[in-house]
Amino acid sequence: MIFGLVRWAVHNRLVVVLLVGALIAIGGFSAWSINVEAYPDPAPAVIEVIAQYPGASAEEVERQVTIPLEVALAGMPGLVTTRSKSLFGLSHLRNQFTYDTTYKDARIEVLNRLAQADLPNGVQPTISPQSPIGEIYRYIIQGPKDASGNDVYSLHDLKSLQDWTLSRQFRRIPRIVDTVSFGGTVKRYEVQPDPERLRKYDITLSQLEDAIQSSNANAGGDYLIQPQSVQVIRGLGLIGNGVDPMVEAMTMPNFIAARDYLRDEERRRLQEIRKIVLATTNNVPIRVGDVVDGGPDNTAIDQSMRGVIVGTQTRQGQTLVSFPRLNSQGEEVVDSSGQRTWDNNDDAIQSIVLLRKGEKSLPALNDVEKKVEELNSNPGELLPGVKLQTF
Repeated sequence: MIFGLVRWAVHNRLVVVLLVGALIAIGGFSAWSINVEAYPDPAPAVIEVIAQYPGASAEEVERQVTIPLEVALAGMPGLVTTRSKSLFGLSHLRNQFTYDTTYKDARIEVLNRLAQADLPNGVQPTISPQSPIGEIYRYIIQGPKDASGNDVYSLHDLKSLQDWTLSRQFRRIPRIVDTVSFGGTVKRYEVQPDPERLRKYDITLSQLEDAIQSSNANAGGDYLIQPQSVQVIRGLGLIGNGVDPMVEAMTMPNFIAARDYLRDEERRRLQEIRKIVLATTNNVPIRVGDVVDGGPDNTAIDQSMRGVIVGTQTRQGQTLVSFPRLNSQGEEVVDSSGQRTWDNNDDAIQSIVLLRKGEKSLPALNDVEKKVEELNSNPGELLPGVKLQTF
């Protein structure tokens, strides 16, 4: 057989040359397009489902959220195992599929099944973007300090910058699926009603909630026909006119001016909330400021500290980050015993950039690093004085 194959190759040289050329072309194309990864992803399609049920115990989460989700997701094509975990206010399910099932097909199947789950009101399950090698980049947000060594910006400011600006910037990068942040505090405006004042003005808690909700929305109107033109009418009711003060603060010349502007905008919004009308008595309006803790007060200090305040959502944890201390030449500082000296950030805001499953990590990593350099070097991309530090 071997002699026959050699004899055929000798008498058909053109065919052999063409086959060799085709083999070289296919091999070169394969070598050029192969996805070389430092940490290859050999895992099958794994879809993680997360559902929050605030205030519910682990037992309630298991019975009302986890089990209905398990029932809804059971029997999916290619599903191998479903592992679940129920915690206080949180349900987590990990669905592993066969190697023959693509990640895209598994994700679509899970999304279709989630719509059929019988869950309590307000519980909205979501799919986690996590993958075995998805964490390709980490950074923390470093804010400036004043002459006394205190932080210029609050954790509210830096957290808002991460959630509403930086996260969107990184999610626009090709091959990046999402970002996940840790630490910091989420700002919210809190109204603290006084039960005695509510009883005095005969205002119920539901009236207070409905009035605040209705006063924080824009309303669509009709058309006003004028000669040779038509004007569109709408009512602007959003607190703060719906303008994000962060956009203006990012263009400020220095961080002191940006900080003062953010604090002024917070106080202005607190004033607007206090002026919301709840009811009228003898044509005299009863406002939010009349029924909250402390009642109406004309001093700006009291108005920002009682009744209507800037608060935070319940924190889920605190992030501590340590970096080696560097001198002016960029070298690590060591003590007398030769040990490195560390600088601790006791309350940092850290973010992880996640790679979409199946994408090439090196091009994505290069794009992310370019974006970080662009953000750090261009004024107006971040709050004045803020830098992204990688580790």
